Amino acid sequence: MTQKIFTDRWLFSQYSPRFSPHFKDRAAKKLVLVFNQGNPDSGLFQPYYDYTKNMFQLLGFDVKGVHVIAGMRNGSAHERKDLHTVMKDIGSSLVSEQ
Repeated sequence: MTQKIFTDRWLFSQYSPRFSPHFKDRAAKKLVLVFNQGNPDSGLFQPYYDYTKNMFQLLGFDVKGVHVIAGMRNGSAHERKDLHTVMKDIGSSLVSEQ
């Protein structure tokens, strides 16, 4: 729910007092969506991930990827070496593209 509140408040700030978006005048911003969940099935909430991606694309963002980090009940994130590689690759993809 926290993500929904953040997204709603952030999007509201992107509108002018007349409720017309002023962010479309700016260049498209790169965005990577990263979701985490305790359940090991990474496709469990796929409709929500697709909805969120489509919403940001509609708002003019260049969504570079949607990543689901599943199985977070198995240990903390900083102990999972596979996540270090995934996060490094995500960050590298953002800065390496022109």
